[in-house]
This record gives sequence, structure tokens and C-alpha cells, in this order.
Amino acid sequence: MTRRYRNNSRRKKSSFKAILFNKWALLGTLFVLVISLALYAAQLTNKTLDKQRQEALATKTNKEKQDRDSALKIYEKNMKPRLDFSKLKKSEYPELKKEILNALREENYSGSVIAIKNDKLIVNSSIGYSDKEADKKLTDNSEYMLASIQKSFTAAATMRLVEDNKLTLYTPLSQFYPEIPNSDYITIRNLLDMTSGLFLADYDKSAINEEDVLNEILPNVYYQPLYNGWEYSTVNYNILAGIIRKISGKSYKDFVTEEIITPLRLKNTDFYDKLLKKENKTKSYKSSLEDPYSVPYTISETKYASEIGTGNIYTTPSDLLTYFQGLIDGHILRKNNLESLMTHDLMYFNYTYASGVYNREGHFLAHGIFMGFEPTVLLTNDGSSGIVFMGNSYKDDHMNKDLITELFEKITTPDQEQSTTVDPNQQINDLPNDQYTDDNYQATGDEQVYY
Repeated sequence: MTRRYRNNSRRKKSSFKAILFNKWALLGTLFVLVISLALYAAQLTNKTLDKQRQEALATKTNKEKQDRDSALKIYEKNMKPRLDFSKLKKSEYPELKKEILNALREENYSGSVIAIKNDKLIVNSSIGYSDKEADKKLTDNSEYMLASIQKSFTAAATMRLVEDNKLTLYTPLSQFYPEIPNSDYITIRNLLDMTSGLFLADYDKSAINEEDVLNEILPNVYYQPLYNGWEYSTVNYNILAGIIRKISGKSYKDFVTEEIITPLRLKNTDFYDKLLKKENKTKSYKSSLEDPYSVPYTISETKYASEIGTGNIYTTPSDLLTYFQGLIDGHILRKNNLESLMTHDLMYFNYTYASGVYNREGHFLAHGIFMGFEPTVLLTNDGSSGIVFMGNSYKDDHMNKDLITELFEKITTPDQEQSTTVDPNQQINDLPNDQYTDDNYQATGDEQVYY
């Protein structure tokens, strides 16, 4: 009896333990299930929230893009060039037009010219051949390399970053290229004004794309003190092109196109890579006094590419005039920022170069030389009067800027006043004479760009 009771008691205890175990197991299973459901619900909620956030972000991005596009359309609609050269055919100053064309022919120059006086057309004509061997003549739409005048584009693009508070004129170069000698003491302003003391040693050119070109250039940059405080050196603008790339996150080409070329509607202005694909591009020549088409230049793609920021854009005289007038009218930069850009720091030495142009009293000069192309611009500070000549033949002791300066004087001097001589060689010919020898202007793809 007792034994049976004990056995029953043991069985009851075992049964109770089993029930208790099963109960806790069930509760554990339920707990795990509840947690799993909660986690799943949270996951679904997060996915829903993420989706909602993405949709909200996409909506905001699209709205911002629509707002930008709308603003750009309004801006472009309001941003009309002063002069529409497609409609301007008749000269308002026929005698002055005749005088300009006769002077260019007498000097045996080849190229295209636009001149204006008080925002009225004097002349829009071309003289000579775009391809002498093929007997093709230049036209009003002939395209020329911009050469060193492109530095003005680079300077304006740099100032756009300043306007967006991404840069200052006194940001040290070391912030972008600490490996460049003396970069702690060189500012963006120094690069723009060519007071940095930076120069570029000769190097073998093989790169085509922008990043590779800059990687070739930068190790060959060196520093030397400037005893006269200023010296022309194109590498300043190669470096500025690199800084534009770093800050904008875009290629130099894309940034300049988006910020300058497209808003100003410069339809005949673009970069060299597009020019190379054209069959009827304007050829350039080494000139002699007797023959402006003495020797045609051969320009390699690596030569074009190496001039990043300094001379690998092509344009027409009408587009170039539209650019400078748009710059003056505040269509690229706010006018106070343009004034800051064009006014260099006062220092103990005197120089007139700032941001791609030479400042004169009441007017400015922009000039370039690249493999036989020689563009020259002289405009009054308000852009209402001046002359643009783009030549496709070049002789080192017969630069067109001398004659263009004389013609500018005729354009801007009132009829009743006697002309006052403007020295066309002021500062612009300060390079050593041996840099202007014929040896530097052989018809090869390895010519240096001068101003």
C-alpha cells in the first residue's frame, strides 16, 4: 500500500514537472514568436519609413531640379546678349569699317574681326583662308582657338566657387595641393594674378584626360621668388583648373560649360575634343611677311589636352564678344565680385594683369597665342566699344595686337579729338626676347602658349 502510494506520488510529481516544463516551453515559444513578430513589424515599419523617406527625398530633389530648371529658363530668357550678330548685317560706321579692313589687308593678316562703337556694329567680317591648301575661305562662323584668353573663363569659373562660399580669394594653395612648393604662402588671388612664383618645368606630354594631364603637370611645378613681384606663368591656371575640379566634383570642362558657356548661349564655343571631330575646322599657320600661310601647324591631341585651364577652348569673335559683355553685365558673376576679380591687390610693384586680362585706363586688353592662333580683344570697361580679332596665322615679330590696339584707339577716340597713342607693348612684351625666336614657333605639336 505504502509502496503503491509512493509510486503514485512519484508519477504525480513527474507529471507535474512535465506539465510545468511544457508550460514554460510554451511560454518561451510564445515569447520568441511575439519578439519575432515585433521585429518583423519593426522591419516592415522601417522599410515603409525608408521608402517614405526615399520618396520624400526624391520628391524634394525633383522639386529642386524643377525649381533650378525653371529659374534657369527665366534667367536665360532675361539674359539676352546685347547684340544679335545673326541679325546685324549693316555697319553703322561704313567709313570706319573700310579703314579697319584695309588696315588688316595691308598688314597681310588672316582672320575674323568684329568691332563695335557704342553697342553699334562697325564690322563683322573675315579676311583670308581657313584652309589655304583646300582654297577654303574664312567666314563669320569660322572657329579659332581661344588660347590664353581662356584664362578669363577659368578666373570667372573660380569666382563662381567664391560666390557659392566654397572658396575665398585668400584660401591657401596648400589646402588643395600641399605638395606644391611654398603652397602655404600662395593664395587663390596669387594664382589669378600670377604673383605666385610658380613655374612649370619641361615634361613629356602623353596624357589626354584631365586627371592624367594634371597628374603629369603637378610634379613638374617649381617655385622661385619673384624679384619684380609678377611674372607670367601659365601653370597658375592649370592649377586653378585642378582646384575647380576638386571643389565642384566635376570635370573642368563640365563646370565651365555649365556655368559659362551654356548660360551665355555661346553656341560656337566648346572644348578642343569636339573641334577635333570637325572636318572643316580652321587651320593655323606660321606666317611670313610675304605669305601668311607659309607653314601649316600640326597640333597633337596631347598638346591641346595639356592646356587645361589655359588654352584649349575654341570660339568665334561674336561668341567671345558676347562672353565679355555678359561678364561685364553681371550674367556670370555679381558685379561687385567681378570688380574684385579684375582688381588686383595693391603692392609695392606695378603690374596690370588680373584674372586673364591686362587692365588699362578705361579699357582692358586680352591676348593669346597658341600654335599659330592669335586672338586679341580690346574693350572699354563697359563693353560698349572695342574690337575682337581672331587670327589663324602668326609671326613672332608681327603680332596682330599692335595693329588691333591702334584700331581700338580709332574706334574709341571721338572724331573731334586728336588721337592719343596707346602703347600696345606695355608689359605684354616683357618676356625675354629669346622666347620670341622662330625656334619657339616651329610647326610642331609642342609649342608653348604665350600671351
